[in-house]
Amino acid sequence: MFYIIFVSHMPHKFHIYNILKRFHILTTHTPTLVFISQHYEEIISWIESKEFKEQYIDKNHPYPPLLNPERLTKDSKNPYSNLNYESIPAGTAWDLNVPLPQSDMVKFESHGVGSIFSSFIQKLGISIIMLPDNLFCVIKVYKILYNALNNGARVLLIRDYLPAMNQNAKKLHFLIQKPRIMILNQVRDPISMLKHYVGVKRRPEKALTSFNLGHNPKEIVSSLVRYSGGYLYPSVKEIPFWVSFTYMCFHDGMLFKEMINLTAEKVEFMDMPEIVGERTIPTLCKFAKIFNVPPPKEEDREFFLAKNTDFGGLLPLVMYIYDKSCDKKITIYIIKKFYINELVDISIEMLGALKHDTICIGIQRENLEYLRANGELYTQTKSYLQELIQELISQNEREKLKKFSEKDVLEFMEKNPKIRQKFKSILDEHLSLIKQERPDIIESWKYYKEFERVCREN
Repeated sequence: MFYIIFVSHMPHKFHIYNILKRFHILTTHTPTLVFISQHYEEIISWIESKEFKEQYIDKNHPYPPLLNPERLTKDSKNPYSNLNYESIPAGTAWDLNVPLPQSDMVKFESHGVGSIFSSFIQKLGISIIMLPDNLFCVIKVYKILYNALNNGARVLLIRDYLPAMNQNAKKLHFLIQKPRIMILNQVRDPISMLKHYVGVKRRPEKALTSFNLGHNPKEIVSSLVRYSGGYLYPSVKEIPFWVSFTYMCFHDGMLFKEMINLTAEKVEFMDMPEIVGERTIPTLCKFAKIFNVPPPKEEDREFFLAKNTDFGGLLPLVMYIYDKSCDKKITIYIIKKFYINELVDISIEMLGALKHDTICIGIQRENLEYLRANGELYTQTKSYLQELIQELISQNEREKLKKFSEKDVLEFMEKNPKIRQKFKSILDEHLSLIKQERPDIIESWKYYKEFERVCREN
């Protein structure tokens, strides 16, 4: 870094080097160095200010920003004359420790606490950006979040604990600003969470989700659903893995401690039962009011109340039909009815009495007209879809019989003291915030209370 600055023609280059060294900013990103040179006066004015000292230096903030974030916002009372969040590239903002643009809500959680809620509030018109799963490069994650928040995302959702995969990711948490409206921690009885991780239907990598008329419907459907570990049935053998998988699970306490700009007394909590069944609509009405958007539409009521686990792993599917005579490809979508959107619903036309309440067959209108005009291809497609849908319905019923419950989790914990002790230690940290702020929610979790009883008695 020193060499790059030294051989450059930047004014103040030695002072710039000292600034970067002082605040542990190790960058060879040329655009950042040019930016610092161009905005040297603004940076110096800020880092030598009393406000900077009180907010960051005196509090030993590990990543003090080299620009005043309050002056970068659109509604700032004292904005920079030539700088704002929109004008600073995300990569440069990261290098300069600039906090992410302010959201309306910061929502944090572990996996398995009701991710459908994100779809619910997006249906209300509230835009969300969340940390992408399985992206471990923290700079890329920051850029995605930075640009989305700059472009109008109102909710910042964090459900992965990135430092479990990349220790440098803690910086990301330090750069999350206090939101304008609320901080929300979505929670669930941890024994139910563990049941979910083991028992949720998953698609294996080799699942046949796209196919044509040459594929056997039975082979397609049998390839679609597996459980944790690739098993055909939920297995307690997977419990130790999920207990320890901090990246996705049981990390709320650690995550909150690293978001140092957020305060515990400002956190609100939402237990999963609040977005299940008849309690869903009142919950969404509350959020609509908070975010000043229209309440849930009556026409969407079924979407909000539907059981999300039905046909889990089995849908969606994509079917391709080729007419070699004129090099024509037709795409047919087998989806849940809530996602038909602009497609033409041909479920009744294709399935007749076999039509299922949950499944829809969708197609583009121009492709439907072509298919109807081609009698032989139309008949083949109709017959194939009827066989496929019957297989899907049968497989869905078979999967429903593969029960895995909280009782299975508790029995495993009773028989495995080392895993039980480890899990208790993990939960003590995971639940540290909610135990402090909302012990009433903890008290309502019957399976967790049973787990604590087992721990006490053994």
